[in-house]
Amino acid sequence: MEPQNKLYVGNFPFSWKEDDLEQAFSEFKDNIVDIKIIYDQFSGRSKGFAFITFDDDAVAAKALEKADTPAGDRTLVVSHARPPAQRSSFDRGDRGDRGERSGRGGGRNGDRQDRGGGDGYRRGGGYGRG
Repeated sequence: MEPQNKLYVGNFPFSWKEDDLEQAFSEFKDNIVDIKIIYDQFSGRSKGFAFITFDDDAVAAKALEKADTPAGDRTLVVSHARPPAQRSSFDRGDRGDRGERSGRGGGRNGDRQDRGGGDGYRRGGGYGRG
């Protein structure tokens, strides 16, 4: 069985930092091993959730009682953290080996055959005009 000492804490204000979470869980301050707030990689802004790791499963279970605690104009969501889902290589942006690309690929004039006609300005060919 996996250890249950890591909690998911969500729905807190985007402005919160590690100190704010530590204060919200102040009664367990001495048992907190790690606080990891998840930030958006492009904007650098908090996503409003974090993971808190405690040194003991029993303390983490007690900290679960912080669920539904007011946090600014929000209410904290607290639950046991789940292991990350297995992601496919597509999700990671790795498109894998695409192999040799053959064929013309449909670029301008790609596989088209000459159908007659002109360039649109001169008379000649196309649609029976002559």
